[in-house]
Amino acid sequence: MRVRWRMYRLSYRTGTDQCCENCRKESVMFPLTFGESGDNLMIKQVSGSEEVKKHLGDLGFVPGAVIRVISSHNGDMILDLKGTRLAVTREMATKIRTDRVEIKE
Repeated sequence: MRVRWRMYRLSYRTGTDQCCENCRKESVMFPLTFGESGDNLMIKQVSGSEEVKKHLGDLGFVPGAVIRVISSHNGDMILDLKGTRLAVTREMATKIRTDRVEIKE
């Protein structure tokens, strides 16, 4: 899994199909920590204990929500979620699985 995420990240950054054709055709979930500044991501899954899921859900991290990465430093992130800026630690960000989303403005 880890190798596939690295290859997906590489192909996502370079815009080439260095990984495999399936990465472009099907939805591939990856941890929020792979997001970079300016990326728009849709939350697909939140994992962890029930307490962690409830805490993240109360903050608005629910499947289907769209977030924008404002800043990322060593896995700690500042995100824009529904017009609100939130800071998330690397530990919490790894529990949130996302996928790329195109937003037309």
